[in-house]
Amino acid sequence: MRSDRYFSILFVLLLLNHLWAGAFRDLYEWWYLLSKPALLVSIIVYFLWQCRNFPHQLRNWLALGFVFSLAGDVLLMFQDKELFFLLGLAAFMLAHVAYILAFRLWVYDNHEVPLLKRHPWMAFALMLYGVGFFQLIEGGLGAMKIAVIAYMAVILLMALMALNRHRKVSRRGFALVLMGALAFLLSDSILAYNKFEEPVPFGGIWIMTTYAFAQWAIMMGGIIELRGIARRG
Repeated sequence: MRSDRYFSILFVLLLLNHLWAGAFRDLYEWWYLLSKPALLVSIIVYFLWQCRNFPHQLRNWLALGFVFSLAGDVLLMFQDKELFFLLGLAAFMLAHVAYILAFRLWVYDNHEVPLLKRHPWMAFALMLYGVGFFQLIEGGLGAMKIAVIAYMAVILLMALMALNRHRKVSRRGFALVLMGALAFLLSDSILAYNKFEEPVPFGGIWIMTTYAFAQWAIMMGGIIELRGIARRG
């Protein structure tokens, strides 16, 4: 739809604005503090407006995930303080739980065997990535080890649930949500490596670009599927 294209252009402009504000944070702290939450605020407003006539649990769980993500964004802006980092981590864990519950609902009534039941090695591949990445950053985790393990388990499960929707939903909706889930995993991986191991060149840009794409893709996939549900009546 035309409105989706217009919103996508606006969202890219908001992202560029935030990246610019981050580059000059020392000079424009207030701009930076406003520009980051603006990304999720725009997603929440557009998603709820587009889905206002779709009273479906899928809409509610996705909206809750976006709200928890907004809370996580605000808290992680002050992640230099350990408490704020842990609270931000908790907010994003709740966001991923909401996405997981949304993806469970995101299955049409058909007889297709779930993807992970047909190809369990795909789950093994994601788990292998999680174990390997944890070993890479384990030395710098310190007292946060348990919290990071719990978070990694939840986000990996979120990615698996997105993958398991193969042939259960529309192709475009499946592709967008899966790309969003994997981009979320990539963004958090860069953030964790940057925080616990060593600085990543242009790390802030990579983290925010992949994160913004992840939220945009999950939202657009959600809108596509909710429109499809509404058409089927």
